[in-house]
Amino acid sequence: MRHYSAERDVLSKADSPWVVQLTASFQDEAHLFLVMEFLPGGDLMTLLIKEDRLTEEASKFYLAEMAYVIIFIWILRIQKLFTEFSSSYSLCGTRLYHSF
Repeated sequence: MRHYSAERDVLSKADSPWVVQLTASFQDEAHLFLVMEFLPGGDLMTLLIKEDRLTEEASKFYLAEMAYVIIFIWILRIQKLFTEFSSSYSLCGTRLYHSF
């Protein structure tokens, strides 16, 4: 469930035209439900099943899209570290030891 909670957290903070918008989320004892905007066209796996192979141009486009999202999530993680930890912590979350 932690993995899905992390996805919910990222989607709730995402403010980008390239990331699907999370409208609401709720859960019961066994399930987490994410209500997201409808995006016609499906996902990359469906496209790969339908097309079998992508052209080089299409491959470059989808790779660039995935790289953008990874960078976006990385930036969110850095922002979270800066707001949650004091200045005595490093970017990777480990304690900094100062020698004065």
